[in-house]
Amino acid sequence: MPVSNEEVRKPLRMVTCFGCGVKNFISPDLLPLATVPCSKCSYPVMMPMQLRQFELRSAIASGGMGTVYRAFDTTLLREVAVKLMKAELAEDPQALENFYREARACASLNHTNIIHIYTFNESEGQRYLVMELADCGSLDSRIEKEQRLPELDLLDIGVKVASALATAGTAGTALAGASAAGSTAHTAPPTPSSSRASTSGRNGASAGSSSRLRSPIRCRKYWVVR
Repeated sequence: MPVSNEEVRKPLRMVTCFGCGVKNFISPDLLPLATVPCSKCSYPVMMPMQLRQFELRSAIASGGMGTVYRAFDTTLLREVAVKLMKAELAEDPQALENFYREARACASLNHTNIIHIYTFNESEGQRYLVMELADCGSLDSRIEKEQRLPELDLLDIGVKVASALATAGTAGTALAGASAAGSTAHTAPPTPSSSRASTSGRNGASAGSSSRLRSPIRCRKYWVVR
């Protein structure tokens, strides 16, 4: 007996837009990590991809080494950032060494203002780095919105970033590409507290929020090398 198109039709996948929060129904035939415009705000809505226990849900930023994604840890039930190494670099010995070196250097740093590295692993030839999430806006976007920031906020941010840099220097690591404008916000509205430096690729960005954080500001675009 022939099967009708209705009987073999795959169910649509419901995916939340991280731009406006609207739930979109997208075709199940869309490849993992591929995007379609949100039906309300046109923000790119990504088809999630499962990487071990991590469900990659939305791209945050791309850099020279790879792309950072907002993800969900289905084992520990928390949001994280996952940095995927570019597939074309997987066979490049120097690129692999740089990626490993970045992961080890970041993991060696322990400071309240430096984003924590959770794990570094490989799955089906895909190397990835899992870290704290801090992608809720940037300092430059806050300045564009508010025009003038309280002096105490700016002093607090500067002290926290300097403290993180000092710790990295003491540990024998060098952080290049640090930018106050590249600081990322953790909460809104921001209030002075302990900023965190995030770690990512040379041109990349890192990620998201942690419930135990006291600070809204984190510095991003840090390239960590030995």
